[in-house]
Amino acid sequence: MGAPRGGREVDPLLVKDQRTANIMMVKGPNSSSSLNDRRRRFFCCRCPEGRSAITTTALVAVIIFSAALVYLFVVMEEKGDFDVGPIIIDESVLPDDKDQVEVSPKGVYSVRYVPRNESPLNSSNSNVLNNQTTATTLGHPFDKNFADLALMMLPPWYTASRMAMNDVLLADKMDPSNVKNARQVLLTTRDLLDVFSPVYPTRSLWGSVRSLYKDGYELVGYYQDLDHAHVAFSPKLWEQRKKDVLKWKYNFESFDSHHDIHTFLSKNVDTEGCYDHSESHLFWGELDGYLPCGSDMATASLQKLVAVQLNNAMDLLDPILNLDTVLRVEDQELFHDFRKEVRSVLDEWDLFGTVLFPTANRSGSPVHSSLKTLKSAHQRLGKINDNWTAYHLYLIRHEHKDERKRLAIQINTAWDDFKDWVTTTNLPGAIQSLLDEIAS
Repeated sequence: MGAPRGGREVDPLLVKDQRTANIMMVKGPNSSSSLNDRRRRFFCCRCPEGRSAITTTALVAVIIFSAALVYLFVVMEEKGDFDVGPIIIDESVLPDDKDQVEVSPKGVYSVRYVPRNESPLNSSNSNVLNNQTTATTLGHPFDKNFADLALMMLPPWYTASRMAMNDVLLADKMDPSNVKNARQVLLTTRDLLDVFSPVYPTRSLWGSVRSLYKDGYELVGYYQDLDHAHVAFSPKLWEQRKKDVLKWKYNFESFDSHHDIHTFLSKNVDTEGCYDHSESHLFWGELDGYLPCGSDMATASLQKLVAVQLNNAMDLLDPILNLDTVLRVEDQELFHDFRKEVRSVLDEWDLFGTVLFPTANRSGSPVHSSLKTLKSAHQRLGKINDNWTAYHLYLIRHEHKDERKRLAIQINTAWDDFKDWVTTTNLPGAIQSLLDEIAS
């Protein structure tokens, strides 16, 4: 993954052979060896002189080849002439579960979940989950054990992410305004990797795969910021962030071609596993020693996870409401941490629906209204964060002083409005209501 580190180490024995070969090749016409004898020794791979000559030739070839690679990946890339193209562009080479992936006319990706050993086209138990709408119709077909749920959900979302890369993240089609849906697929897959991390062994590809999705989500986000944060950016910045995304995509596809991520996700689930992955800090990393095992029931395990995230959000709410402004980096990070906890809860509701909250479909259930309040909080903070991103970029680059002042006023006003809204809508009550549903 990424460019090779450093140069090739030189074996001292090769250096000695090279010197021997050089001495042999510069012998003059008065040498005691005949021309045929010199040719024999040069081409003889068993005699020391022949091996030395062959080693020298091979070493020169390696140096020339390495120099060409350096030129391609460094010199031409700096010129902007190097196009990092995809390794996999033909969907016919994608796994069979590509039939479970659907793309709406608006470019939103969804997955039809199919129980193992059933056809994705014929299963009566299949369900479509849209990553932008709440999955309220799931019921309990997926209230299986944790390992089975992982096998049912993660591999097709990997396939959806590869399709999104091939559909959207292309050098000639990609634009900050059209990467939102592809980024959402990367987020969904990364979240599922975190949720189901306990059933993947600690010393496995899980960490590398999760890191790839994390980096991709962030880099595509930086590129998307050039659109939705309303940042006045230079063509150089636009090109650099686009290049960063394409380089990440190339590295992802290179890694995948060597390690086969889909096979790893499908074949390496430990049905009894309870593995701890510290990278999954927004998920099981904060559960005070609890980890679901592959044989545990999914609903009980996922509810424990959501309960921790809701409690984390509740703990962060009072500190952020005491902030008079969020212009400082440390204050933005605080409210952004709250927003991430809320987003995780909403993402899990989108993914698991009534597996998380079995009472959601009952008459008079407060689940939907509480989740609606959380979604509104997430959206309001998202708008503040978009403006903060533009403000902070102008600040560190010492640009657009007047626009920076306007944004600062707009951010502070929106922050005051958010704090008033929290009181009016009783956001703490909505969080507590969901905690009560889990406890009931």
